[in-house]
Amino acid sequence: MLSVLEQKNLFVVPLDNSGEWYRYHHLFAEALRKFARQSFSEHLSTLHQRASYWYEANGSLREAIEYAIVAADVERVAALIEQRVDASIWTYGEMATLQRWFASLPEWVVRSRPQLCILQAWMLQYSLWYSAVEHETARVTLDKAEARLYDAQQQLVVEDESSTTQAMRGEIAALFSVLFFTRNEVPRVKEPACLALDLLPKENIMLRTLAARMLYNLYNFYGDRTTVDRAVQELTTISQKVHDVLGATNALLTVAYFQAMQGKLHQAAPFPTESGLVALLVLVLGIVLIALWARYRNRDFSWQVRLTGEGQVQDANPVSEVTAIGSFR
Repeated sequence: MLSVLEQKNLFVVPLDNSGEWYRYHHLFAEALRKFARQSFSEHLSTLHQRASYWYEANGSLREAIEYAIVAADVERVAALIEQRVDASIWTYGEMATLQRWFASLPEWVVRSRPQLCILQAWMLQYSLWYSAVEHETARVTLDKAEARLYDAQQQLVVEDESSTTQAMRGEIAALFSVLFFTRNEVPRVKEPACLALDLLPKENIMLRTLAARMLYNLYNFYGDRTTVDRAVQELTTISQKVHDVLGATNALLTVAYFQAMQGKLHQAAPFPTESGLVALLVLVLGIVLIALWARYRNRDFSWQVRLTGEGQVQDANPVSEVTAIGSFR
């Protein structure tokens, strides 16, 4: 039937070459929606829920979330967001999508789920990195992010020492260290950053890099050498991981910069030889950049977002996941 309708150009539009996915012609689809609103208004919520479950079963979580939102099934929206959101939502710039999804949730739903609290804290931090805001707006945003992190901590069972819970505690700690650094609350950065490195799994390159960079910042900005060795060791280890070239490059550049400042650039950790030509090119580029940084180190080229005394937040250019990590020097 679908193939016949397609051949006659009636009602349906093919979405692939295998004949598996179609959509209604937009005019016909609107006519059906109008008919449904008029004839089945009391059943629409149920129909939207069924559509949400169908999309979830077929691996389309984004569409499943959208239909759950239309059905006003907030618990289901929350559960689906927890499934859907991973590092890719930051990488591909889907911040507006995540903000819209969160806007559909009552605050009590978010606060009752530690993973959603963590996600909202990330979202609030990112909102400062993507646009210049006034000092008071930044303060309110950071206060809300901090409140969500405390909510997440309270929802975690103290006796639960499973790997998943420990990883969440590590992520919360990493976010606290970033938040305190953004506020210029330097004495509060060290403890959560160290805790994050204690708790986060070794394979979580992004967050371990972030925590190590916070410790390195204490030395780079404030001359605190008490944890710089741990930070450099962590970043050296990360820089040698072949499976994450971008994360390794980010870590390598920091280590090389530190060694250059110590007059020991030859000790900067190289990539393993298995990473091949890409790693070699990255290393050469890194050395060139480090040489430039060493020469112009008194100039500030960072894109970081930190509260200043002038009533505004410093330059907050749109940044990718990797650049955002690198912005905390």
